[in-house]
Amino acid sequence: MNTLYSLILCLFGAGVLCVSCTEGEAFPIGHDLNGTDDTGGYVGTDSLTGSDDPGTSSKSDSDTDEDTGPGDSDTGADTDEGLNTDTQTSADSDFNADKDGDGWFADFDCNDEDPAINPDADEIPGNHIDDNCNGEIDEVVDTDWDEQCATKSYEAKLERKPSDIIFILDNSGSMGLEAEWVQENMNDFSQQIAGSGVDYRVTVISSYPGNGNGICIAPPLGSGGCPYKDTKLPRFRHVNQEVASTNGLSLFLSTYPLWMTSLRPDSAKHIVIVSDDNAALPAFGFQLAVKALGSNFDGYKFHGIFCYSDCKSAAAVGSVYKTLVQRTGGVSGDLCLQNFTPVFDKLATEVVKESKISCRIAMPTAPAGKKIDLDEVSIEVV
Repeated sequence: MNTLYSLILCLFGAGVLCVSCTEGEAFPIGHDLNGTDDTGGYVGTDSLTGSDDPGTSSKSDSDTDEDTGPGDSDTGADTDEGLNTDTQTSADSDFNADKDGDGWFADFDCNDEDPAINPDADEIPGNHIDDNCNGEIDEVVDTDWDEQCATKSYEAKLERKPSDIIFILDNSGSMGLEAEWVQENMNDFSQQIAGSGVDYRVTVISSYPGNGNGICIAPPLGSGGCPYKDTKLPRFRHVNQEVASTNGLSLFLSTYPLWMTSLRPDSAKHIVIVSDDNAALPAFGFQLAVKALGSNFDGYKFHGIFCYSDCKSAAAVGSVYKTLVQRTGGVSGDLCLQNFTPVFDKLATEVVKESKISCRIAMPTAPAGKKIDLDEVSIEVV
């Protein structure tokens, strides 16, 4: 059963965060309105008449109120709105302050410590903050475009990364028994991988029977055309090439054009050598040559069934293969033990393990004039 991922995306207007429009504008600091705005609050300069001297009033002691009779002198106590006519009080300074520099004085700004919060700000639902200072928290805001925060859901199937496995089989005269074991175990090996849900492909570089110790793979992996034909694309490809004792790595490279179309760019790559001898090509030289094949082999694993010691079955110790296994994090089995079943089981387990769950989920394209806020992307298992 496939698990589905739902990709939740929050789309935002270009250059803004969930744009909404509010009526009116904040007057910028320094704008002289000669007194008060239409709400009775002071904006702009500290002067009541545009004086550049903050904290003073242009009214003098000789100013008169409309209810002051002729000849009566002003006592200096201004009776309009209870304001002091001579100096501005500290309360007036706080009243006209704009600590966060957002263009709104403290008497209108419900949080003068945060420039993102003021009467001209957009209300952001779900953040539990009165962003626009209207006394309501997280109210639904009508906007000029479709939704303030559009949510898009995309589903992606949870799939394992495919695996491509390339076997190189030594066909030399001393490999008769080993060739039989490879031939017998290849179907069990592939069925273990298939049973784990991995999309796999197998390529074998070896001669057919009758040409050295060649092999032919029976169904279900092979096509059923043995002894001289078993390729069954796209799952299985047999490259008919006789492999000598020490040239397996070199033939892997030289025959690449014959089987490269069986590889997939997004697959895990596994190279497997089966030989009772050592390689003529040094490990470092092989690694450089594989790298030159391109990014298709990035992160490949090298595995091998070769002789760990100079045992009775060994033509030579497979020191080059041992080095490649260690450098790429592969697995290996000792051919000296002459027991291939557990080695193939271990190899199948490694292939399945390396076929990691794909984490690639296609991102949708943002509508015109909008952009995707990656900080708001969430993944939910449903």
